[in-house]
Amino acid sequence: MPITRKGDIVGGGPPKLVVPGQTLSGCIVNRPDADSYCFVNNETLLASGGAPLSGYTWTVAALSTLLAGTTVDPETGIFHSNGGMLVPGTHTFDMTVSDGSRTATGTFTFVVKTYEGFAPSAVFQQPAVSSIPLPDAYTRYGYGASLWALGEGELPWSWYLTTGELPPGMVIDQSRGVVRGTPHSSAAGNTYSFTITVKDKTGKEALILGSNPPTYTIFVPR
Repeated sequence: MPITRKGDIVGGGPPKLVVPGQTLSGCIVNRPDADSYCFVNNETLLASGGAPLSGYTWTVAALSTLLAGTTVDPETGIFHSNGGMLVPGTHTFDMTVSDGSRTATGTFTFVVKTYEGFAPSAVFQQPAVSSIPLPDAYTRYGYGASLWALGEGELPWSWYLTTGELPPGMVIDQSRGVVRGTPHSSAAGNTYSFTITVKDKTGKEALILGSNPPTYTIFVPR
């Protein structure tokens, strides 16, 4: 789980594009002489900043590789497995994200564990969501920030605004889980709070990590 994400205006343009990197939820694997079993939580990789017109595009960074059996969706940035056994141990990989005109790269880590006997059951059989810090938005400048979810819900996931409101001029990309747009001048000086719902392909609604629906906040300083 990440980390504070604060937008920095760079050279009179949109906030700097940033990939903070994450420690992912990882995978659990049975011992080799037992029935093979692997469970990988699908999890969104995070980026913020830049000015994505539709969403971010993810690619494996030069000189980096994904562990065999795992992949990242280039449009949604969701890390998931292709099924089958994975090599136990701590694994890292670098991903580059683009907003269409800028790029940034971050490092991601996950652990594949081996268990004697039966591996623990999956934690989530559907997506789960939790609030994360979102960077400030600035009028006249494009904005982008990915939202976070994890779980075993069937892909693709869909993202919906549940309560509250976004700054005027901004939307949630339903298929990519990205907040994007350019705030109108009327948003200056205001704070906007909202909640979201995530559903998987079968319509299962995301679990809430915590006692209350996660609330996201975007401040528009000017």
